[in-house]
Amino acid sequence: MADTGYINIVLESDFKKLFDQYYAALCLFAENWLNNSEEAADTAQEAFIKLWERRRDFDNIYAIKSFLYTTIRNASLNRLAHKKVAQKHREWFAARHEESFFRDHLIEQECFKMLWEAVKALPQQTRKVMLLALTGSDNQDIATSLGMAKGTVHTHKKTAYKRLRNSLKEIYPFFLVWLTYPIWALFLF
Repeated sequence: MADTGYINIVLESDFKKLFDQYYAALCLFAENWLNNSEEAADTAQEAFIKLWERRRDFDNIYAIKSFLYTTIRNASLNRLAHKKVAQKHREWFAARHEESFFRDHLIEQECFKMLWEAVKALPQQTRKVMLLALTGSDNQDIATSLGMAKGTVHTHKKTAYKRLRNSLKEIYPFFLVWLTYPIWALFLF
């Protein structure tokens, strides 16, 4: 590397010397932009890869240094812009998720309230049967618990389903969405 600025980097050995001489300084330059040493190292390596691909275009050290620093500046700005866009997407998604969670929770609470009111409006024995059914008890357990025949339990449940479907028919579509909770799936039969 003479004072004239002439350099030949076509040979791999000469290119390696150039890499060894400027790599650390270019990493620091990139880190000033990115505030991340790993990304800075990647950016410097990418700049050298681009230089290697175009090595026949350069024979002057000043042009090479200008190319490397410009490439790193542009790549760093691109990385920063990408981070900014990615952050906006994350914030947008988080806000949408928060709105969706609130809306879903509100719908769930309203559906539960309507369901509870409809169950409370059932005749006393039918209500007792349904409350036990909603806790997961099968017909035999309900019959034993309430001291009635298994067939009677079945009849009470059948009556309860019919009345609940009728009283909740306006909000029935919301219950279809609510199928993630198996306990409410009982009302669809």
